[in-house]
Amino acid sequence: MSRRSAALFVAGVLLFTLALVAFWWWRREPQEETAQPTGRPFVERSVDASLVADLYFPGSGGRLYAESREVAAGGRIEEQISILINELLRGPEGISLYPPLPSGVEVAGVHLLADGIAYIDLTLPEDPGALSWGSKREILAVYSLVDSIVLNFSEVEAVILLWNGRQQPTFAGHLDTTRPLVANRALLAPGTP
Repeated sequence: MSRRSAALFVAGVLLFTLALVAFWWWRREPQEETAQPTGRPFVERSVDASLVADLYFPGSGGRLYAESREVAAGGRIEEQISILINELLRGPEGISLYPPLPSGVEVAGVHLLADGIAYIDLTLPEDPGALSWGSKREILAVYSLVDSIVLNFSEVEAVILLWNGRQQPTFAGHLDTTRPLVANRALLAPGTP
């Protein structure tokens, strides 16, 4: 076999191999991709007209206490989360519990992304940096919101809190709110206060 014939033979084998690999790649089963933040809104889910939710309110001993409440539901999950937060901001029915945030705070918007991160935009008439809470009060306020959302909606894995449309480094100077926050079950009290 001449050098030229050998080179053509090797080139033919390489082309044949590349064609087989390309065909295999094209025909293979698509693999599931790991969830990556996409920025796309979460898909709606169908729900009943009401939802029984556990709202977590700050109480004695620096703990969060569950108060079950029937909350109107229906529509998009973002609307349901907004309704739940408004119930939380309305305050507890129990006398030994207190609202997580001062009066005047409102929900400006809720966005749930496909990666399970819920963005909660709260408005406060004055600058949120003016909240002069101690560290325990700040932790209870933040996790009252986070736990109430994450533990009632399986679609939500973590929460990012915004004040007046912007993510703040902290609410009152003690707790880092620059990252997505997951539920903190260690703050939940067993039973009632």
